[in-house]
Amino acid sequence: MKDKGEILYRRLDRGSMAVMAAGIGMVLQPWIHLLFRFGFAVILMGLFFYLFASRLSTFSGRTDDGQEAASESEKKMNRVANP
Repeated sequence: MKDKGEILYRRLDRGSMAVMAAGIGMVLQPWIHLLFRFGFAVILMGLFFYLFASRLSTFSGRTDDGQEAASESEKKMNRVANP
């Protein structure tokens, strides 16, 4: 069962990608100049949300595939304890 942090991370990750895709669509459409101008800001906003979501996953101790992430010190301790 997934915990609330992982569900929040997945939603933010997918939402940020959707915002970036919307920004790209705004930049590529040729009809409304205002959408073209704001498209770059929307892409950057989506990028910042994506970076924020990826930081949430590292703070929660999980990787993108849902596995527990071990810190470097834990890896070194395991190598010393189990040669």
